[in-house]
Amino acid sequence: MNTDLDTLAAQLTEWAHGAYDQEAAVKLLIDSGLLYKVAHLAEPREAYDYPGGEARPGAWLDWRLVNQWFSEDGVMSGGERRVIGVALSLAAADAYHAPELSLGDVMTGVDSANARAILAALAHAHSRMTLTEAAPPARDDQWFEGSLPTFHEMVTEARRLLSEAAGTLRSDWPEGAGPATAEQGRRRVEALDAIGAAKHALDRAKSR
Repeated sequence: MNTDLDTLAAQLTEWAHGAYDQEAAVKLLIDSGLLYKVAHLAEPREAYDYPGGEARPGAWLDWRLVNQWFSEDGVMSGGERRVIGVALSLAAADAYHAPELSLGDVMTGVDSANARAILAALAHAHSRMTLTEAAPPARDDQWFEGSLPTFHEMVTEARRLLSEAAGTLRSDWPEGAGPATAEQGRRRVEALDAIGAAKHALDRAKSR
């Protein structure tokens, strides 16, 4: 990875921190060596060292733009398309209608290095979700104990909660206990779309 990509990798890792789905997606792009494929889609942002830090250059990825590039005009080999498709599915499954992938096709269509990178990203996403699920629910007075959260921390926490809500809505249910009517099913999809739109708005807020 050249110096510019090293810098971009560090900036995106910092931006994604705290959102386990984005952390895993960025990690996969970096570990697979395919960050350069989407580097032209990275957008600048102002990053801060809290508390009271000065602004410094940063970067973020609008996954909607990445998904559009992936779907319409991205030039990739079959293996590259599989890896980047997994990254999109990790970061954007509920928000941007990321491509549906066959795990069998993905894992048999990439080399061993990229297979390991995919497995590492999936393990990273799962470990963060496990930690999140295991954490006791925080009350408002506990969350604000000590010092007030920064805007970045509030956005990150809000995005985490939205990811949990989307995960709950996508969960399996016992036989006969799912949506009872087609209308309920449609409303569930609408709720997932709304969560995706809210996460996108938070991504943009976090990028500024």
